[in-house]
Amino acid sequence: MRKIAAFIAILLLLNFTKADFRDISLVVDISVNANGSAHVVELITLSVDASSEDLYERSILSRELTIQDWSQITKSSYIRQHILSTISPPRVRIIPEKLVRYGFNLSTAVVKIDYDIDGIFVMNKTGPRKTTYTFRRGVLSFENSPSGPVLPKYNDLVIRLPQDAIIMRIYPEPDEPVGIFNVTNNHIQGVSQITWKGTVPLNEFELVFVREEPLDVEVNEFFSEAQQAVVAIIFSQQGAILITLVVVIAIFYLIFKKK
Repeated sequence: MRKIAAFIAILLLLNFTKADFRDISLVVDISVNANGSAHVVELITLSVDASSEDLYERSILSRELTIQDWSQITKSSYIRQHILSTISPPRVRIIPEKLVRYGFNLSTAVVKIDYDIDGIFVMNKTGPRKTTYTFRRGVLSFENSPSGPVLPKYNDLVIRLPQDAIIMRIYPEPDEPVGIFNVTNNHIQGVSQITWKGTVPLNEFELVFVREEPLDVEVNEFFSEAQQAVVAIIFSQQGAILITLVVVIAIFYLIFKKK
């Protein structure tokens, strides 16, 4: 009820003022987890005219406003979710930051959209200790052009990979690879993050990397699985029969040993 009342008050203020917000830039930052999920942070930078500063600051006070609410208030085409998944809907958090005033009736504001999302990579076990991660088609949701989806101008796409990732295929070529690159058989290692800057076509976007677990992890998994198998046998019906048989044999052995 408080959210509805606050939003109605903001809409009334919006009707009586000339709201003037303009999109400046968008940064979509994806941190990939080992299980193929990701943490996404989207930073939308807006210019705010002096006539709209009061509206923005009043909107900040209403912490329950959604992405749709902020999009309606600012008329920003950037305030929406740009990474999509059909696996599970993410819990989206929207965090507007305080105005930065520059004078000359001009301010800027940053609106942060934060969410965790599953299923943006397809994971396949391609070896005893090796897992291949393939970026899903249709995950990126930026702009459409006559030639297909595109990362627009003043938009950055940043993907942060696990430290032990080895890139097998990547397209288009990123603008800012950061880290130490050791290229062997066209494979890229030592990557900390990859950045594309608009304008970049995304209709053939591809990112495939592999992770290989250390040998000690495989050994630990083997003994763990063996232990679980032994426990499962012991508590099964066949296990109970086997234990009974061992006990009987042990008893007969002790009896005949005493004779």
